[in-house]
Amino acid sequence: MIRQLSHHVVDCPICGRPVEFESDSLGRELACGHCRGRFVAYQPTGGQPIAATVREHSLLERADRLLPKPDPAPGESLTVVLVEHRDEVFARLAADIEQLGVVVVRAKSAAEALRLVSRCDSALVLANRDLPEQNGWVLADKLSQVAPHIEAWLYMPQVSMYAEILARFLKVTELLVHDGDLYLLSDAVVERLADRREPSSASKDARELAAA
Repeated sequence: MIRQLSHHVVDCPICGRPVEFESDSLGRELACGHCRGRFVAYQPTGGQPIAATVREHSLLERADRLLPKPDPAPGESLTVVLVEHRDEVFARLAADIEQLGVVVVRAKSAAEALRLVSRCDSALVLANRDLPEQNGWVLADKLSQVAPHIEAWLYMPQVSMYAEILARFLKVTELLVHDGDLYLLSDAVVERLADRREPSSASKDARELAAA
């Protein structure tokens, strides 16, 4: 009888190429055979293994210890994982989103975002398509595999027909166009989130009837 070793495949967070490793290496530092980059592979609860650079993994572990886990009430609270590497863009979007009573958690990379969503029972990922190392499309693809119940929204300067087709394939819920204007982007995000949080007329009628 031949015993098969359990193994996994993840994309190197540095060069993006696939790296195969055995299950007992989860949580340990690994090296990519292509670029020799060092990274750590870990497995979110109920999801597929993902990889982060050694520095990202160290920061994420520290965040796990310091950040309180969101505990949203069903139908009331919403957590948005905002994936943006530019400080000024994140600051503006986060400030405007929080005005809606939405919890905003920051990620600077696709790997960090995947790690953070594993800690949120109810979350929406809002990401810059043009992220460094791994772009928003790669993030959406991985998100659909490790956390298919979480929505992915991407923002970008322009949207082409190809982007719309790719969004449908990767199950991206919203494509937000900003034309390089941060104020336009912020307005679009707030408008979509407000529409999402607004209860339906049927729900309002039901609550009013119950109160009567």
